[in-house]
This record gives sequence, C-alpha cells and structure tokens, in this order.
Amino acid sequence: MRDTVRKFNAKAAANMQQYENKALTLLQTTAGIETVTVPEAEVTRLQQVSEQVRQELIDKLYPKALLERVLALREAYRQAHPPQAGASPR
Repeated sequence: MRDTVRKFNAKAAANMQQYENKALTLLQTTAGIETVTVPEAEVTRLQQVSEQVRQELIDKLYPKALLERVLALREAYRQAHPPQAGASPR
C-alpha cells in the first residue's frame, strides 16, 4: 500500500511540475509576464520587512502561537525539501 502511495505521489508531483512549467510558459508568451532575477540585497530587505509586518500583525490578525506554528511548519518543509539548483531563493 505504501509503495503504491509513494508511486502515485511521485507521479503527481512530476505532473504538477510539468503543468506549472506549461502555465509559466503560457503566461510569458500570452500575457507578457517576465521572470526576473532579484538582487540578493533586495531579497534580504523584503525578508526583513516581511518579518516586521508579521510581528506587527500578532494579536491583530492572528495569535502569536499560530504564527509560530506556521513558521515552524515552513521551516520543517524547507529542511525536508531543499531548493533545487537554479531555483529561486526562498
């Protein structure tokens, strides 16, 4: 059973990646959307601003415990799924 689920998940992931690539190509060719490389300094600045906004919204939009749980889940996912070569930074 587990092998069947693993095979299905692998196939589903491959299909999703193929779909995403086709969708991106379509957006680029029909809607004029371009992919860009963002300088590392700008990525860092955006990450800092994002952290500041997250902190400011504690108890206004969500409880601190929820934010901590979401960030922990994100970190666990990132540890389990490191970026592939050529992928955008997180």
